[in-house]
Amino acid sequence: SSNTLTSNTVNSNNFGIFIQSFSDNNILTSNTANSNNNYGISLYSSSSNTLTSNTARVSTFGIYLDSYSNNNIITSNTAYSNFYGIALNSFSNNNALTSNTASSNNVGIQLGSYSNTNTLTSNTASSNNVGISLHTSSNNNIITSNTVTSNNKGIDIYYSTSNTIFN
Repeated sequence: SSNTLTSNTVNSNNFGIFIQSFSDNNILTSNTANSNNNYGISLYSSSSNTLTSNTARVSTFGIYLDSYSNNNIITSNTAYSNFYGIALNSFSNNNALTSNTASSNNVGIQLGSYSNTNTLTSNTASSNNVGISLHTSSNNNIITSNTVTSNNKGIDIYYSTSNTIFN
């Protein structure tokens, strides 16, 4: 907990940067994760972290929050040419995603598997198969002032309720 990772480059690993198991209050700034097999940057069961100005490309998951990763701040990051650009999964709640760019991914930004009460503000999702996806009981999220352009599907909602989406 309480680590600072700044200006690192992680290339061609199975997991690029992997913060796990109650590693809380970390700051990740200006890191680059290229061509990592599974995750470029991942938080697993880790909360109250700040990710700012990181780049993740050519991985299955560019930036991934999984398994009760709550109360994280994800700001001004870039995810491109991943399967999932930025994804929250498995009860990852109360996260703030602001001013991120997700482009040329299969899914630009996804809230999946019971990821609730997250806020997405002023993000850009472009040239993805799906721009923003709310999937499998991801409820009560607020999605506002995002730019979603040149995707096959702009905003895709699947089995999710009580979300607020507006410009």
